[in-house]
Amino acid sequence: MTDAYIVEQSIVALTSDGKVYAASIAAELMSPNAKFTLLASDIQSIKGGGRHVIMQKNDGTLWGWGVNKNAELGYGTYEFSYKEPVPMQKPISVSLNGESIAFTNGVITRNGQNFIPLRSLFTKMGATIGYSMDKVVTITGTAADKTPLTIVINTVNGATTVNNKSVNLATPPFVVNGTVYLPLRFISEQLGAKVDWLPQESRIAISMK
Repeated sequence: MTDAYIVEQSIVALTSDGKVYAASIAAELMSPNAKFTLLASDIQSIKGGGRHVIMQKNDGTLWGWGVNKNAELGYGTYEFSYKEPVPMQKPISVSLNGESIAFTNGVITRNGQNFIPLRSLFTKMGATIGYSMDKVVTITGTAADKTPLTIVINTVNGATTVNNKSVNLATPPFVVNGTVYLPLRFISEQLGAKVDWLPQESRIAISMK
């Protein structure tokens, strides 16, 4: 063993042959025959963070394991925890007509879709944002075909309408640490924007005429 950390209720150890194992220490006394489970191979180093661990593979990539409540793993989801290692990803930036958009909270990716904070972008696209006491978001603006547009999203149950017509969102909006996150591509395209993903730059480029 070359390195080890206590992570939440587990002990995580890196062996000399580049393997990372974890065993539960939830009980008062750890059994001398405790079962260690293989988490990852080809690891050159690990670093513990109290409730999570970051592993660097021999190819230089970084992987996280454990609690992710506040995006500690850099995986972009804010899911509470991961039982299997997940790849850390570069922060995703967003630009509108070539101008970088600053976010108080970053882009969150869930089920392959990107979500952004409620008021961070859409007002810059000419929309008006309303948020009621019953947690319903109302976005008004101009649609792609230049007609008036009203999008209503219930952030509790995900019910969504566009100009009073029901729409099914594959992944509903959600709230993280008190901030409402809305689907970037869906709303941007409804507002008449073109959305492109530039993987080389880890950037979402939005353009509007």
